[in-house]
Amino acid sequence: MPLYLEELTKTLLEAGTAWNIEAIPASLADSLMGRLDRLSTAKEVAQRAAVLGREFGYPLLAATAGMDEAALRHGLARLVEAEIVFARGEPPAATYTFKHALIQETACQSLLKRTRQQLHARVAQVLEERFPERVAAEPEVIARHYEQAGLAAQASTHYQRAGERATLRSANEEAIGHLRRALDLVATLPETRERDQQELALRVAIGAPLVGARGWSHPEHEQAFVRARELASRIGASPELPRVLLGVADVYLVRGELTTALEVAREALTAAEHTAKVFERVSAHEQVGVSFLFAGDFPRALEHFEKSVELYDPGTHGSQAYAMGFDRGLYSLAFTAWCRIYMGRPDSALASSEVALALAKRLGHELGLAHAFLCASAVHFERGELERARQCAEGVLAVADKLGFPAYLGYGRSFRGWAWVESGDATAGIEEIKQATLDLARIGSAVMAPFFLVMHADGLAKAGRRDEALDLLARGVAQTALQGQHYYDAELHRLRAEILIADCGLRISPPPIRNPQSQIRNRKRRRSSAKPWRSPGGQEAKTFELRAATSLARLWQRQGKRAAARDLLAPIYEWFTEGFDTRDLIEAKALLEELG
Repeated sequence: MPLYLEELTKTLLEAGTAWNIEAIPASLADSLMGRLDRLSTAKEVAQRAAVLGREFGYPLLAATAGMDEAALRHGLARLVEAEIVFARGEPPAATYTFKHALIQETACQSLLKRTRQQLHARVAQVLEERFPERVAAEPEVIARHYEQAGLAAQASTHYQRAGERATLRSANEEAIGHLRRALDLVATLPETRERDQQELALRVAIGAPLVGARGWSHPEHEQAFVRARELASRIGASPELPRVLLGVADVYLVRGELTTALEVAREALTAAEHTAKVFERVSAHEQVGVSFLFAGDFPRALEHFEKSVELYDPGTHGSQAYAMGFDRGLYSLAFTAWCRIYMGRPDSALASSEVALALAKRLGHELGLAHAFLCASAVHFERGELERARQCAEGVLAVADKLGFPAYLGYGRSFRGWAWVESGDATAGIEEIKQATLDLARIGSAVMAPFFLVMHADGLAKAGRRDEALDLLARGVAQTALQGQHYYDAELHRLRAEILIADCGLRISPPPIRNPQSQIRNRKRRRSSAKPWRSPGGQEAKTFELRAATSLARLWQRQGKRAAARDLLAPIYEWFTEGFDTRDLIEAKALLEELG
């Protein structure tokens, strides 16, 4: 409304304007158009300048206006005098800005559509021929001109470049906007192999910012790669095929569908091995490795992670990670720490996580940094290092809060909640873990659910809420069996057994039975727990094996089976060659000393 009043006042004060009701314009657009009409030849300058945008430079206007330079300068001077535009500097180095976006829009729309399109096409052509540095720095500018010129194929190409540039800056929402616009334009093109190839490249490109802004399990990310796989099948041999398959595998992995994730990951590895691109093999080995990791096959997972790290060159491949959304070479390095901590190599795991974290900080890729912090937090969690695990969890949250990585927000909050429980604030910690796991479930992220479920159940047990903990663990056992997500099975069963033993009255001070229904449930649980621990030895998960043996040896000690307890625990403890300052080994050694 202020602009309207200002324009109205100027209209009435101009010479020759009658002071009556008929002089009041019917709309602001009429008023603005009337002022442009009264500028005579300067109106054409305003129209051609308006095609360039609200702000424009003299060199580009001079190259595209198709006017005599003297007439152009005279028209610009009149526009400045009439306060239609503001000027900074003097031609030919001047830059101009329309006083208001509505003025620019009115001038532009006053042109015939065909003329407008011709001018936009001319601007795009001149930009490519004479201003390549601007095209490289602002591809969305030339994309807009090609779009307004009705040249969809060229516009989509430049919108794709704009999206990729925004992805490199982790400006994920901006990138998604540019790439969606490109996809909309491609959808208007005739169905040809070239059109399919262009759409396929866009579907792959939009995956990276979608991961950052929405997470791997978001429906739009899934739809992008389902469609990309369909296009790749239609096209045949395509250089994008490995990345397409990796994107599809990510969807299944994060949803916790491990069997399907592994199948697709192996397809991706086969496709990657038929290309000359080393980073495709780096990425495919990571994807196969992470599928094996969460399926519980730690030796084969480690084999693929180590192969990925062997092929990975941070200097060469680090920049390629932005196009994929995350650095799979860095992820492989961080994931080796998980395999090693589970396989009984706690010091090697710590070293790997520290190298990964240092590399992530050096590369500066935010999603990679969040993941390195996450893996480091998990390593400290398994080593029993409360404060360091909490600090790394806060590192995850700092990055995720800044850039809005929803999955990592959930992961970081779960670790922070566990730290609160261990610090003595069970109520706040349990609520934090519960809310984090609900948020993860809401975005369809299930891949780390067993890990956080054990955290949650452990917190409930420590708060004396053992029935709730047992119900949660029972659901966890059923869920992992359904999904094939077996990497934390040993801990699910061990914690369940620990709670059952306490619930069966084998502690010094057993809690009272709360109600008859609870008593019935407990009797059923006692009958179902004749063999409360399952050996994780088939996974070569020596850390879990040590914990299970320590728990069972402690039970046997209370039952007077000291020799059997010692014979069970001693060989497993003696297997370890490192990590003697970690919680599990300290507890095992202390128990062995008690057993004599």
